[in-house]
Amino acid sequence: MPFSIPKPETRLQYHFVVSYDCETGEFQMDYDTQDAVFSDGPVFDKDTQEWRLLEDEEWENDGTSYNTAGDALFDVLENTLNKKIF
Repeated sequence: MPFSIPKPETRLQYHFVVSYDCETGEFQMDYDTQDAVFSDGPVFDKDTQEWRLLEDEEWENDGTSYNTAGDALFDVLENTLNKKIF
């Protein structure tokens, strides 16, 4: 399934945490660790060189760059990596 990530007006980076569970043999997106590691937020603005929290519309709306990137990452984990491990 191809994903098209819209070009943002600002130069943002969205950071995700992926963990591998040795017991289940699966990768997963780990939002609890993401919140702990990126306490200032998982968004880095390359123009201001500052971290920030997600704005409500960034995680609430399906078509945002954050959700599109997260969906693409989940798809790779679920449909590619988790099917090839062991």
